[in-house]
Amino acid sequence: MNDYTLQAGEAVQGSNFVKTCIVESVAHLINKCPDKTLLYSHSKNVYLAIVKDIHYENDIMALKQLIKQLKSPININGVEYLPCPKIGFVSRYIEGNENAKELIRFATSALIQIRGTRHPYIAYNEKEDNLLQKKFKLMSDLPRALKNSEEIRLYFQPIIDSKSEQCIELECLLRWKHPELGNISPFSIISWIEETPLMQDLTLRVIDLAIEAAQVLSTENMFPKIAVNLSCYDLYFDKIHDKLKLATLAMSSGQLIAEITETALIKDLDTIAIGLKNLRDLGINIHIDDFGVGQSSLSYLTKLPAHSIKLDQSFLRQIEADPANLKISAGITTIAKELGFDVIIEGVECAKDYQITQYIQPSCIQGYHIAKPMPISKVVHWLKCNQFKQEKDVKGYLTMTTII
Repeated sequence: MNDYTLQAGEAVQGSNFVKTCIVESVAHLINKCPDKTLLYSHSKNVYLAIVKDIHYENDIMALKQLIKQLKSPININGVEYLPCPKIGFVSRYIEGNENAKELIRFATSALIQIRGTRHPYIAYNEKEDNLLQKKFKLMSDLPRALKNSEEIRLYFQPIIDSKSEQCIELECLLRWKHPELGNISPFSIISWIEETPLMQDLTLRVIDLAIEAAQVLSTENMFPKIAVNLSCYDLYFDKIHDKLKLATLAMSSGQLIAEITETALIKDLDTIAIGLKNLRDLGINIHIDDFGVGQSSLSYLTKLPAHSIKLDQSFLRQIEADPANLKISAGITTIAKELGFDVIIEGVECAKDYQITQYIQPSCIQGYHIAKPMPISKVVHWLKCNQFKQEKDVKGYLTMTTII
């Protein structure tokens, strides 16, 4: 029985409902599991079953039958509930793993892997288990890393104005150099820490590093805007708000930008809109990042105090797959501009991508063709000496008559 049913039932019928559910669920399991099954309580709403006399080649068949049996209704206080069982399983025949504690851990690992999916059961997978262990280690090591300037650093990717081709903005991109595991992409664990205090700590550190970078740039009389990525959960914490307020005072007016992904907005648009308005009140401009990954609806943008949208790089990849998508991208850009938004297109990786942007006509351009992410010292050098220089004679350009 899922947590929502337990919480709703407890709210309506009191704590005895949960106790009754536990008793009835156990009775249901005992009644439906094969003979000679040993059943143990593992954790909240989770039970460990040791099923005897099932050979490895029959595991899947037995699981399918067990799932079918477990899905039969449970009568609790005169109301029938349909269970939604999920099973993580492991065979004792896994070579070299006869240890009971390890087998239980393997089954638990499999259960964790299946959560959030629609699959009713899943077998233990060593590769996925190793990945879980790696992520757990990274989560454990992150608090220490946040205090080590040699491990957690910011790189900056330039964003240029599409008309002047001058750099007007830098996006902060986090880099983690783990002493044992090497370079780690923070995005690999963001989904794990997003709803924990670690996310706040990480965001606070990023803002501090962004302030330091702005100060380095100001000594060189350089004041490009600096964009910091925020989680939707960051918007709810006073510490983050206070740190952002400090950043606006440490930087030039209007220099700080907050980026939040489109997919995050879908979770709770109205509440997040209030959080974004609070940022705008501090003088922070807002980018809606990865536009096109989620709902891809321009209508909801009118409800947000945003300044710009960033077209996800998938738009360019889709154009490569089907040139007809070029008109779609150009149309979205035109409408967004008419609504008052600047449009930044991401993922401009080569000269061909760059020429495509000349038809789409975004406000700004970002990608490896412009510049790769780099530490602040190299940014200063790039701004002084290089800037973006478009190669006019690159072979392999698509002509406009070809891609329209």
